[in-house]
Amino acid sequence: DAHIHWQWTARSLYEVDVYEVPNKQVAVQRVAERIATSSPNDWITGHGWTQEFWDDKQFPTASDLDPISPNNPVYLRAKS
Repeated sequence: DAHIHWQWTARSLYEVDVYEVPNKQVAVQRVAERIATSSPNDWITGHGWTQEFWDDKQFPTASDLDPISPNNPVYLRAKS
């Protein structure tokens, strides 16, 4: 079955890359960098973290993201 998912490829071109970052702090930093170049109310989306690689094994939460994104909703998806 040779096929590709164009929609995922297209999304990856504008999403925050948190693919296999080494820890939650790096993921949050990448989101903050995107917010710095975005307009208020722009959705910030990203994909690819694997919390199993991280020391605390915890998902990013609203308490991690709200302080850096008071004017932008953030939606991140894990690698799985």
